[in-house]
Amino acid sequence: MENEVKLKGFLFSKLANIGSKSEGPAYFLQLQNYEEIKIEKKATLWEIDKTLQPFLGKKVEIEGYFVEHILNYNQVKEIQN
Repeated sequence: MENEVKLKGFLFSKLANIGSKSEGPAYFLQLQNYEEIKIEKKATLWEIDKTLQPFLGKKVEIEGYFVEHILNYNQVKEIQN
């Protein structure tokens, strides 16, 4: 893909849609400059993303592409400092 990106940062989640039947995690990548990028999860709103979940709280490298300022990932891997 010509608009493919490779980003490094800290993966975390926030609870989204609080108080609704769709309440569940939203995933974000925090870059070194503290910018937060929302990641499109590959699960329904209320479910965890089985690919992203094991990497929560870790530094990762994510390959993917942007659609309307949201990162759609193709690959995620943990990185060491």
